[in-house]
Amino acid sequence: MSEKIKGKLKISDLASHQSGLPDFDFGKLIELNPKQPLNISKEAIHFIINASTELSDYGNYRYSNISYVLLGIMLENIYSKSFDKLVKEKILIPSKMNNTLTTDFNVKNKVVGHDINGVQQDYFVWNSLFAPAGLLKSNTSDMSKLLKTLLLNKGHF
Repeated sequence: MSEKIKGKLKISDLASHQSGLPDFDFGKLIELNPKQPLNISKEAIHFIINASTELSDYGNYRYSNISYVLLGIMLENIYSKSFDKLVKEKILIPSKMNNTLTTDFNVKNKVVGHDINGVQQDYFVWNSLFAPAGLLKSNTSDMSKLLKTLLLNKGHF
């Protein structure tokens, strides 16, 4: 990480999208791998972070998937568990969310997508690094259960 930004970021900056870190360049990722743009290595993520020499809009809201990828890596290291297991243990089981998917998306009744040319698009393969940046898939019933849990527990699990 650049010396200019080293030691400046707080966990709350990452969680609130105020870190100033860049978001992934999805246009470039699609150019590199049109069918699976999220199939990125840990080294590529490290390169993006290490290439960051400034924190654009630090302290102001600016969406960044990289922030959530970093949060996920930290949580996995702190708890010595995969993000998938942490989400199940800390959120899904206590909230009785039985219809939220975290890794296995091979289910009935899923929507099929198509690319710009009308060719069926495979579902994006989200490697475990990307999981904290949006891998969870819930139905409305489970989202209602989560909201109820949050409201009854005043936002704490």
